Amino acid sequence: MRHNYKCFSYFWDMPKVHLRCAAAADYFTEVALYWLRTAKVDGWRLDVADEISHGFWQYFRTQIKTEFPQALIVGEVWHHAPDFLQGDQWDSVMNYTFYRAVLDYAAEGTLTASGFLGVMGFQRGNTHNAAHHLMWNLIGSHDTARILHLCGENKDRQKLCAALQLLTPGMPMIYYGDEVAMTGAKDPDCRRGMLWDESRQDKDMLSWYKRLLRVRKEIPAITRGKTVAEEARDKDGLICVTRCLEDDEVTILFHAKEDTISLPALSGKRNLLTDNVFDGKVQGITALVLK
Repeated sequence: MRHNYKCFSYFWDMPKVHLRCAAAADYFTEVALYWLRTAKVDGWRLDVADEISHGFWQYFRTQIKTEFPQALIVGEVWHHAPDFLQGDQWDSVMNYTFYRAVLDYAAEGTLTASGFLGVMGFQRGNTHNAAHHLMWNLIGSHDTARILHLCGENKDRQKLCAALQLLTPGMPMIYYGDEVAMTGAKDPDCRRGMLWDESRQDKDMLSWYKRLLRVRKEIPAITRGKTVAEEARDKDGLICVTRCLEDDEVTILFHAKEDTISLPALSGKRNLLTDNVFDGKVQGITALVLK
C-alpha cells in the first residue's frame, strides 16, 4: 500500500508530524496536559524522543511545568544525551549508558572495574549536575532481553547488577518481574506476563531487592553523598566507593569475580546488607555496604 505522507522508520501507521507548526505542537502538548489533568499521571516517558527537535521539547516543557511543576519528563534515548538535559527540556533520560556498563562489567565480564568507573565518570562529567541524580538507571526494559537471561541465568550476577542499579545515584527503574528472577530473551520474550503465582517466584531474589531498597532508603549517603574515595582493582574485578553525607560515611563494594579476596583494612565494619560484621573477605560475585 502506498501512502502520500512521510512515516517514522517505514511504519505506515506512524506518520511524521510537522511540529514546527504551532497548531500541531499545541495539539500534542494538550494531549499530554489532558492526561495530567484528568488521570493525575505523574509525568511522561517519551518514546524515541531524540527523533523530535529540541525546539518542540523546550515548548513542551514550558507548557507542562507551568501547570504541573512536579510532573516528570523522561526521554528514551539509547545514547549519551546531555543536550536534552540542560534544564530546558527533559528532567531525565533512560540511562542506557549505565545499562551497557552494568551489563559489560557485571553480567558478561567484558568491561574491567576501572572501565566501568571510567564510563560512569565520563557520564557524570558531561551531564548537568541537576540531572545527575535523576538519571533513570535501568538494567532491562521492554526493549531488551531480561537481565537474568543476559547473565546466563546466573542469579549471583543478576544480584550484582541489581546492587549496581540500587546503590548508585540516580532513579532506579526496576523492570517488572526482575525482582522475582523472571527471565526471557530479546523482545518479545522479555514481555512475558508477570509471575503472580508466588510459588513460581524466587523469594531469595525478592529478599535481595528488598534489602537493597531498604539500605538505599535508610542511608542517604549512598545516593546523595559526595564520593570521597573511589578505587578499581581490575585483577580482582573489584570496585570500592566511599561516599559521605555530612558526618555519615559508607563504603560500597562490588565484586564481579568468583574468587575470594581479602580487604583487611575494612575488617570490623558492619555489612548493612547482611547485618553481620565484615571479616575482611569478599567471597564470590557479590556486593557489600559497609559502615
